This record gives sequence, C-alpha cells and structure tokens, in this order.
Amino acid sequence: MTFQTNFPLYPTKLPYVTVSAKGMSNGLSDIPNDGFDFGPDTMLGATSKDQYGPPYSQSTGFLEAWNYAVSRAYPNPTTGAYVMPMLKIVSSPIFINTNITLSGNGKNLETPIISGESSMIPYIICNVNSGYTITFDPSSLVDTALRIENIQPQVGSGYTPEGAISIPYGSVGLVFEGYNINIGNGGWTGEPLLIYAGQIYMWNYETYITPGASNGTFSGGLTTFVGGSFGVPSTITFTGAGTSGGYSAPNVYLAGMESNGATLQGVTFNIDTVFNFVVDCPGLEVAGINFSDTVAKNAGSSFPYFNVDLRNVFIDVQTNTSVFSASASSPQTIQNFSVKSITTRLANSPATTVNLFSNISISDNLKLELEPIQLNGNTLIRPDQSTTAGTTAGTVFMNEVEYHPQHKKILIQFSGYENDTTTNQTINFPLSFSTTAAITVNNTGLTISASTSGITITAPNSTTTYSGIAIVEGY
Repeated sequence: MTFQTNFPLYPTKLPYVTVSAKGMSNGLSDIPNDGFDFGPDTMLGATSKDQYGPPYSQSTGFLEAWNYAVSRAYPNPTTGAYVMPMLKIVSSPIFINTNITLSGNGKNLETPIISGESSMIPYIICNVNSGYTITFDPSSLVDTALRIENIQPQVGSGYTPEGAISIPYGSVGLVFEGYNINIGNGGWTGEPLLIYAGQIYMWNYETYITPGASNGTFSGGLTTFVGGSFGVPSTITFTGAGTSGGYSAPNVYLAGMESNGATLQGVTFNIDTVFNFVVDCPGLEVAGINFSDTVAKNAGSSFPYFNVDLRNVFIDVQTNTSVFSASASSPQTIQNFSVKSITTRLANSPATTVNLFSNISISDNLKLELEPIQLNGNTLIRPDQSTTAGTTAGTVFMNEVEYHPQHKKILIQFSGYENDTTTNQTINFPLSFSTTAAITVNNTGLTISASTSGITITAPNSTTTYSGIAIVEGY
C-alpha cells in the first residue's frame, strides 16, 4: 500500500538560529545554553548546535551561531545570493571577549538579520581593548541588505574598544537597516558604529555616551535617521567618502531626532562630501556644523556645492566661536542654505562674538534663507547683514532679507544718519547682486543710488539727521 500525504516529507528548517546568554557554565541554567541553539556552553569553534565546551566560545556562542547559520544558507535562484536563517538573541547580556568577523565564508549573503529581544535588550558587552568588537566582511554583503535590531552595545568594565560594530568600505550596493540600536555608556576610543553602505536607514537610534564622545560615523549614498536621540555634548560624522573610495553626492536626512544628556550643549555634526544635508528635529540641540570638504568625491565638477536645510532645531553655542564652519584649507562654498524655525539657548562663554559662517564662501547662486537668530545679547556676525557708521553720526543697517539667484532684496535701515561733509558715502552690500540692482523704496529723505556692489549716499553736508528705510531689489 502506498502512503500518500499532502505534507512535505523533506526535513523542515527553522527560520532562525537562537543565541542564549544563559547556560550551565555561567550558572544561569540547569541545561546547556538554557535549551537554545548556542550560548555560553557552546564549544569554541563549534560547527553544530550540540557541541559544548570547554574550551568555551569567546562570544557567548554568537560567532558560532553566525557561522552555523551561514552553513545552512541556501541560494536564491533569482539573485544567486545566499539566504541564511535569522539570528535571534533570546536573553541578555552577551559577552564578546575577542574581536570577531562575521563573514559569508565565500558566500554573498542576502539580507542577514540579527535580532534581539526588544528595544535596548540584549546588552552586547564588548570586552576587547582595541579595534571593533564586531566587524562584517564587506565582500559578503554586496548588493544586498543587512538588518540589525534591538541591541545595545556597551563597553565592558576595564576595556577600551575602538567601537562596537564596523562595516568597512567595500559592501557595494549594501542597504543597512538599524532598528532600536542603542549605544550604551562611554569608553569607546573611536566611533561606536562605523557604517559604510550604499544606503543607511536608522530608526530610533539612541546613544547614551560619555559627554564629548562620538555618536558614530555613517557613510552612504543615502543616510536617513528617523526618531531616536543623540547623547550630548557629542559629535556625529556623516560622509560620502570611504577609506578606499566614496559615494557620489550623498544625501543625509534627519527627522525627529532628540537630545539626551544632563548637560545640554548640543551635538556637533561633522560633514564630509555630502551634497544634501537636511535636518528637521524640533527636539535636537545643535552646537555647530563643521563642513570638512564640499566637493563630492567621484562626482567631478557636477556637484561642487552643499545644499543645507536646517529647521526646527535648538542651537546652543556655548563654547564655539562659529555655528557653521569649514575646516578645509580654503573657504568652502554653499549653494543653497536654508535656516528656519531656529531657537537658541545660552550665549557662548567666554567669547561674546559668534560667527554664523566661518571659512565658508557665499556663492552668487546661493539661495539663502535665514530667519532672525538671536544669541541672548551676544553679537552674531551673519554674512547677509552689516552695520556701518554714518560719516558723522548714526548707523546704516543692511539686511539681505531675500537672496536667491532670481531675486535679491536688501532692506536698509537708517538710524540718525548724519553726513556733515561734502564727501559722498559708499557702503557695500553684505552680499552683492549679480547683474542689476535698483532702489524700489526710499523714505529716508536722502539721495541714494545703487550698483550691484552697494549704495552711494549723496552727502547732505548738514547737521540734519535722517532715519527711515530703503529697499534695493534686483538679481
């Protein structure tokens, strides 16, 4: 008699491999690895689930679980890449006592997933004294995706690792997805995360780091952060340039990020070879933004400028002497710069003068949108504003309220202006016009003419004082 069934007769495989923090060797369970696949009882270098130590795994079974999952990967007939089971970490903490490399062992992996229990759990304790605790082999992640979720790397007591996770440059076409990755405590000597990928997406990335430390370095053609928080005061680096190459004209978008920390002095952004930098984070405190190189690598002369859109953030300039600066050897150019809905906190100390821009050139093609920015009585030097003393008395304040390639508009305010001489006074605009400029409003009582570079005030040659406004428009 032939037995017939609609159920498959081939062995089924679980879609995940489990890693437990509990076992007999650490006294947390009465059975090996608390009944899960890998854990503290796993033998060092084990290739299957039933191999127990001593010698025990140096990564609480994490590396052995990865290698086992890779060995069970099967090729996707459409893409040719290998699909491996998900790694599930089912308890905490996981101690990694040596630098480990996660590789496909000759296989190009398709969408590996490493998943913890929930947000901030498990702790990944990095017990190494140099280098990155976990490094991914970039040659195993070409034109694929990698997802890491629900983990919290921390520095082990008495250790000084460079960082927790590194994906070196070389994972061409990689899409990195991070969910609920939280960086615990301080002690990192470098970047806690160092991620090079074609696209980077971070949801609810949170850092709880030592003040002054780094939140990480992220290099991608597209980098997007949604939700989460940065420990402050601190730094974070966004770049399109890899150590062995780069991504052309990368874009960075931050939305809904907040600040956390007892001493709020803001996060400093270090920007290198980024084309579009967009921040819309009402709960984020910013100490400053440093542009280290505005020419997007591998893009030639097609992308020579930055486009910056900064809105709904809290600028707290306490120790910096500039808000936006460039560290390159020559002044860098920004083409489109929009700053809106900005609020500020304490005046910086001990300096009393703050430059809005430092070592940054203003392009004639610049689209400049700057709402009023006040630093609690401190002097803020802006490229679109100037104050000039009258020849004899009073002041002339210029404010370029609109500065676009197609339309430029300067509001000029005269306050008690006096010129008791026969010499006309010429005052240059903060930012010049390109082609033409004309006076459209003048209620000052003065005779004023305009050129593309500035205004000339005909000398009244009297002790009369003048107040009012003049408007110059053009392009």
